[in-house]
Amino acid sequence: MELGLKNKKILIVGASKGIGKGIAIEFAQEHCDIVAIARSSDLLKDVKTEALEAGAESFSYEVQNIMECDIKDFTKHLLNKYGRFDVVIHNVGGSLVSKNYLGPAEDWGYALKFNAVAAIDMNSILIPPMIEHGYGRIIHISSISAVMLRGNPLYASAKAFLNAYVTTVGRQLASTGVLLCSVMPGAVSFEGLRRIRLLRHKFEVLRIVPYFFHRGKDFFLRGNIYHAHRRKINIYLHMAVTA
Repeated sequence: MELGLKNKKILIVGASKGIGKGIAIEFAQEHCDIVAIARSSDLLKDVKTEALEAGAESFSYEVQNIMECDIKDFTKHLLNKYGRFDVVIHNVGGSLVSKNYLGPAEDWGYALKFNAVAAIDMNSILIPPMIEHGYGRIIHISSISAVMLRGNPLYASAKAFLNAYVTTVGRQLASTGVLLCSVMPGAVSFEGLRRIRLLRHKFEVLRIVPYFFHRGKDFFLRGNIYHAHRRKINIYLHMAVTA
């Protein structure tokens, strides 16, 4: 698929395996310049090899744990080293947080930071240069749990918060040329994942992710939401012309 993304600078947070790795390979096939962040140097080296073989113009990576670093300082480091990004993918979070719905604020705060606020903190540094340039594409990997409101209450609540952020802040950004979106996949299968009901069609969502960034600045995806569930993808779009 030729989406006109060649030489676009892509930042993928959480790119070493699963959805994040799949997204990296898809952008590599569009001949992008990719910067990947994850906790495992060994896994990132493997992704780099595959991405370059798939056609990436360049592939750099940073080994970092977003939950343990000074997020703003790290994000400033990224901008100083690589410059403004055209596209940012936040593939951060997960359901492996406390499931105690009567737990203390610390448990809820951790789940919220892991699944939403860490990425929002990065956006506070990444988005202003995009606004100044008049172009930017940011996508958050959310979860169908945010709508179905099942499973771990802390996880579902955090992803629902993320979707609210995407929708409301996205409206404010629409006229600037910066597009803010989220994707809500259901369970996906990848090597090393256990104890979930796996999909027959792996990574259905990945091929539509680069499409978000091909849209012109005259369109704003007001809803969130690309919903990948079971054997088909249901696409929910509400577009408002902002030109």
